[in-house]
Amino acid sequence: MINRAILMLGHRGISQENLVGMSVLERQILTAAQAGIGEIWIGGHKPDPFPQDSLPQTISIHWISSQNSSSEKCEPPYLALSDQHLIPVDKLREITKNSTQETVSFVDSQGRSVIQAVMRKTEEFLVPQTIKLNSDDAIFLERPLSSPALSKWLRAHSLKQEKSSWTSSLKSFFRKP
Repeated sequence: MINRAILMLGHRGISQENLVGMSVLERQILTAAQAGIGEIWIGGHKPDPFPQDSLPQTISIHWISSQNSSSEKCEPPYLALSDQHLIPVDKLREITKNSTQETVSFVDSQGRSVIQAVMRKTEEFLVPQTIKLNSDDAIFLERPLSSPALSKWLRAHSLKQEKSSWTSSLKSFFRKP
C-alpha cells in the first residue's frame, strides 16, 4: 500500500479558490487523507493563513517551497497527484492498495496526467505504463469552478464531512439553482 503523496501546486489561484466551503487545496488534502495517505508533501507557496486545524490529524503535511522546506524527503513508493484534477476517494484508495512494482501513470480522457504511482527510486528516465481513467474517475479543474459539470461531479463524489460547517456549506451550495 502506498501511504505517501506529492502535490505540486502549479496553479496557485485555483488551489486557493473556494469549492463548496473549502479551498481546492483543502479538498485535495482531505481526499488524500480519506484514501489512506498518511503523509503529503506540497510543493508551492503555503497559504497564509493555512487552515491546518480544519484538516484531519491523520495526515502529516510537509511543505516544499523557497520559504519552507521539509527536512524529510518523500521516498518511493509515493503518488504524484495533479493539482488540476479532483479524484474520488474510492478511486484514489484503489490505486494506493493495488500498486505494482513498476511506475504507472494514470491519465484522464484528454491524456493529462492525474496520478503517477512512483514505485522506486531510479537514476534512469523510464516511460511509465499509462492507464486511462474512466471519465468519472477524475475531473479537470477549469474556471469558473461553478460549472454544471463540476457541480454534478461534486454531488456524485462527496467527501465524508468531519466539520458541521462543511456540511452546512454543502447543503447551501447544492440548493443554488
